[in-house]
Amino acid sequence: MVLVLSRQKINRLKPLFNRQQNFYHQIYNEILTYSDADHARIFAQPEFNNDIVRWNAEGQTSFSWKELDQNQQQKLLQATRSILLDVEEITQRYPGLTLSRFFNQCRQFPGLDFLYAVDGKPVITAWGFSCDQKTYDPLMGIERKKRNHLFFWNRFPWITALSAFALGLLTSIFWTDEDLNGKKCEIIYPSENKVRHVMNEKKRQDQLADERNKLLEQWNILQNQCRIPSVKPLVPIDPTKIDPLPPPEQLPEIPSLKDNPNLPDIDTLQKKNVPKPPVNSTVPSKTDDKSNNNVDLPKESWNKKDTTMLKGCWHLTTHLELYTHGLFFNSHQPVTNWSLCFNPNAAGHQVLTRRDGGTCQGPLYAGFQGEQLVLNQPEDCQGDFHLISGKNVCTRLNDREARCTYIDENGHQSTGIFKR
Repeated sequence: MVLVLSRQKINRLKPLFNRQQNFYHQIYNEILTYSDADHARIFAQPEFNNDIVRWNAEGQTSFSWKELDQNQQQKLLQATRSILLDVEEITQRYPGLTLSRFFNQCRQFPGLDFLYAVDGKPVITAWGFSCDQKTYDPLMGIERKKRNHLFFWNRFPWITALSAFALGLLTSIFWTDEDLNGKKCEIIYPSENKVRHVMNEKKRQDQLADERNKLLEQWNILQNQCRIPSVKPLVPIDPTKIDPLPPPEQLPEIPSLKDNPNLPDIDTLQKKNVPKPPVNSTVPSKTDDKSNNNVDLPKESWNKKDTTMLKGCWHLTTHLELYTHGLFFNSHQPVTNWSLCFNPNAAGHQVLTRRDGGTCQGPLYAGFQGEQLVLNQPEDCQGDFHLISGKNVCTRLNDREARCTYIDENGHQSTGIFKR
């Protein structure tokens, strides 16, 4: 499942380097080639849409930095540094990778609020960007392991080979052996053959590295191309034989009607007097039957703008998403429960519960504006999250339900249906 970790406006983020097209897929495949999926998913996948960038990650559950306690935050930061050190080791071992050129910028992000835990693994959002001229480098001041200092010799084995070849050559020149007759015999060491073998092996490794880089480039090109599905040949279908329809049945002839001379003349018919009901009799009306039913939102009370009909609690019955305040950005979350309770004076209280379990509550008061019922908030809805200030504008649907649209101060609208 793809989770949306955060959203930001692009004009709030400043890139630390120029990103190429499909840059994320290139570095993801490079890390996956030399490591595992947990290391490749350290960077969230960006999705640019007009002036908004969304940061996505694959997983089931996610927690922001603020939702973790101090101990969990420390463990998440240690895991982030450990994975970035492993990725840094890959960039030092293979300097020709795309990630190796931009790793110092990719590992930076605006702050720890952009660090998330997805299924217990660290994921960085807004990587390669700064916000309000602020950046955070998790590897700043971190001491590297001693084995990293050996990369110079591992990356250049030919230096060691040339040094061994030079020592062997000098030794063979100055080290000689004399026999009894005074003849000099030069001593030939097998190390020269080993040096040649090492040099040939180095050339072969360079050739394999070049071929691997070419194959990775071709792989990226093929992933961006559309695959044309194979067309299956059409198999002729034998037409089914249909039996001819049976001939239609012949209906018997209908005899014609004969004139009846005994029928009375229309002009001779007299109108019968219709009896009138007695004056004191009462006829039951539909309105009387309707008043006997328990109607939550009577149309007559709504037209009279009588707010006493709101007494009690009303609940959200449809899907609805609301925008909420964040530290650096606003996000929208699905609402699983929204209760609105009022007294006979139209003063009330609301309780909201999001899908992540966070709740907020605050006071309400209701009043009519024209044909619409408006629910205002004298104070903000406070709790686990901060709801953007706004008002609910409700329209009567039927005797049981009303459609309410929440309009916040930024102009965002969310519509749901409430009933008792």
